Amino acid sequence: METNNVLFVEWILIIQLAFCILSVVRCNEICEIHATVIRRIENEGFHRDIHSLVEIVTGYFTLLDDCVMILEETMPSGLYVNPDQLADMRRFRQVQACPVGMVDIEASQKDSLPHSVYVYSSLNRTENLLSASLTLPFHVRYHSPTPHGGYSMVQLAAPSLLLHCQNDMQCVQGKRIHAPCRPCGSDLCQWVNLTYKTNSPSISLHIPVGNLSHYVLVIIVTLLVTCGGCVYILSTVVEAWPHTANVSKIGHTEEHSQQPSASSYWPHSCILSHD
Repeated sequence: METNNVLFVEWILIIQLAFCILSVVRCNEICEIHATVIRRIENEGFHRDIHSLVEIVTGYFTLLDDCVMILEETMPSGLYVNPDQLADMRRFRQVQACPVGMVDIEASQKDSLPHSVYVYSSLNRTENLLSASLTLPFHVRYHSPTPHGGYSMVQLAAPSLLLHCQNDMQCVQGKRIHAPCRPCGSDLCQWVNLTYKTNSPSISLHIPVGNLSHYVLVIIVTLLVTCGGCVYILSTVVEAWPHTANVSKIGHTEEHSQQPSASSYWPHSCILSHD
């Protein structure tokens, strides 16, 4: 009898332990988040766009509600975003982005430091899938020439993915950081830094640079073209000067000859005759 009671108690404990394990596993599945960021570079030249498609899959469709995300892009010294351009795009609701700190858009690559930019976006919900599509315009800085020219490589690192929701996010794993609640705002909110998978951990950009071996040739050609242009302008002015002076003199003479005499200002009846 006692043996049966012991077995019964053991089975009860095993069942309770199984329920606890299932509850923990279920809770982890509900709170688990899988994020993916797909990035590509659009356009060519010194003015380009980086397009990012963000998808966040949750374990339960009511876990995250009314969420906003930030892609924190870090621009290396060879790239920059234009604060004035971003301000215009925010005003027209094209891109909700704001650089962190001051950005010198006229500095060259060697005189610049990396800077960050926050790109905000709301998330579209489809069941337990949250998605957003973002496009950030950026520009390439001037790079110093090299002895043999060619191309300089610039690496654009993967961004940080930050998430903020109105409901409780305590079970969502990730580092908590504070960032502006809205673009270029002063009030701070708590954001969760999510880990994600991406198609490109870093993007390589090949930037054309000048060739220092052509330095002397460029200087000589520039001086010759400048001097030739000056000589041409001076010769044209000298050749046109006598003709311009004659035309001015003739016009001045005709102007004097066409001036009326003093008597023409008086009527004939007012002119006295001396006969």
